[in-house]
Amino acid sequence: MAFIRKVTTTSGATAVQIAYKQKGKIVKIIHIGSAHTEAELNILLDIARMRLQANQLALFPEVQPTLHMGIKRSFSDLLWNSLREQYQRLGFGRLDDEVFEALCIARIVEPTSKLDSLRVLADLGVKPINQRRST
Repeated sequence: MAFIRKVTTTSGATAVQIAYKQKGKIVKIIHIGSAHTEAELNILLDIARMRLQANQLALFPEVQPTLHMGIKRSFSDLLWNSLREQYQRLGFGRLDDEVFEALCIARIVEPTSKLDSLRVLADLGVKPINQRRST
């Protein structure tokens, strides 16, 4: 088993090494270098990691996709309709105010300010409501 180790030298530097163990004893050490600053230490650790993984195959090789897809619009239909149904069942539908209904549902989904509720509604895929209308 191989691993990277850091050892403080007598001069106060930090030596970076790749050590190999067999049956609990170190059998081989490859010295990568000695660092006197944090930046040098990070560079040496990166070199040691690259050496340690040099012959290792990637688990998930980088594949360049030829097809690019994006979302034009999303709508949380099930969530929106379920919450609207409960809103009606509680009797709030008698108010006949779509803006109030949308704000109530938005705040159930994510408790936030009235203004930020517009973002929540947009995330849900609900058509924008007029911000100037008073509730």
